[in-house]
Amino acid sequence: MTGEYAHGNGVVVDACVLLNLCASGELVAVVHSLGKQLIMLPEVEKETQWLRRDGTGDDREGSVAVDLVPFLESGAIVRERLSTPEQLALYVELAREVDDGEAAAMALAVVTGRVLATDDRKCLRVVQAKHSECSAVTTPELLRQWVETATPPVPLVQRALWMVAEHARYWPPRDHPLRAWWDAAVKASGV
Repeated sequence: MTGEYAHGNGVVVDACVLLNLCASGELVAVVHSLGKQLIMLPEVEKETQWLRRDGTGDDREGSVAVDLVPFLESGAIVRERLSTPEQLALYVELAREVDDGEAAAMALAVVTGRVLATDDRKCLRVVQAKHSECSAVTTPELLRQWVETATPPVPLVQRALWMVAEHARYWPPRDHPLRAWWDAAVKASGV
């Protein structure tokens, strides 16, 4: 996969979306459908540590460490740092309003003109109010693009959405434009 994506054209991801994509089991397939790498900052990597464990026994409420190494080695995810005075100044300003990972991701996306991937409602409000020139996408939008581009089998889509709900504890908010699509896909699986 390395080399197939334009580095400057990547999608800047925050921890909530990265955890959701890891939980789906389809991160690489989603990245392929985007035709762009996911850009991860150190502040985001620090927040991307654990997913809920699978199972029905006593260990059900435990956690399992997230292993990003295979995604980094494949080129699906690349590390980047805030490096310009403009990026750093915007990061400091945004960190007053949102968590460090979201602030770093937003600062990089805004300054470089890349797309921001976040599910954080406050972050989305700040982007819309103060940095409307920055495009933002959410987990459901990324997964829907994967479905429309790659046309995976329905059971695989159902499983991926269920895995996000089960392991990352994410379900789109009621007012999300793709909530009905998500609900229908998961309900069709009998979950």
